Amino acid sequence: MTKYSFNIEIIILQFIILSTTINAQLILRDDFKSKSNYWYYRADGNQSIPIVKDGMLQLKLINAIESEYCNTEVYDPTDEVYSPGTTARIRLRCTQQHIGSRGWGFWDGDLTVEDILFDYDVAWIMQQKSENPDSVYNWFLFGLSKDTLTNKQTYSLKKVIDETQWHTYQIIWKPDSSFLVIDDLLYYVTNSNIPDDKMRFDVWIDNRVIGIEPPYKFWNNNSVGSSIFVDYVEISGINGIEILRNISGNILLWKS
Repeated sequence: MTKYSFNIEIIILQFIILSTTINAQLILRDDFKSKSNYWYYRADGNQSIPIVKDGMLQLKLINAIESEYCNTEVYDPTDEVYSPGTTARIRLRCTQQHIGSRGWGFWDGDLTVEDILFDYDVAWIMQQKSENPDSVYNWFLFGLSKDTLTNKQTYSLKKVIDETQWHTYQIIWKPDSSFLVIDDLLYYVTNSNIPDDKMRFDVWIDNRVIGIEPPYKFWNNNSVGSSIFVDYVEISGINGIEILRNISGNILLWKS
């Protein structure tokens, strides 16, 4: 492929993404000016739930202990609510990476060991650091998985994005393809291993490390601290399912 034809292909892909965005129906936009009833705010182990402060959602993992799973996160209170045809757009920044993992995007919400290893649908950005220097435990990736960890596509964001700076990440999840757009620039597109299960949106920080190649070992760690600051989350979609919820006074209706 020549450089000219490659540039033409990129322009076409960006036009497709822009067209999708223009025609998308807005499901949700949360600017975190105040705490809404939409999200489920969760903490595990010795952690505190995320807070909304100074016009931002703030997730902080502080002094996590290896003897238990420690986690702070927000997600859709109804599991597996979105179908292919949904886009997530999120503006955030992080502190330096801790021993453990953090991320944002779509996943199927399954938490058992069997599900994580053998029934695992995701389309998200995930970052991990470990005391073990092996690269399978240390990465910063855009990843997609259909059914299992062995059935996945990944794109490394190491040395590409400085996660400690503000960026707007857009994950476009379609039935036959998926796109990663950062700060309105297309970084990655694939039509392989596209999740076909319903998923939810999630932002989290925890003290767990997991290998993404066999053998799939994972463990909890002592971790001093890590933070994510979220400016806004926007979820939209075309050709999706009808969504109707009434959660603590927050009514959401999306009908394609």
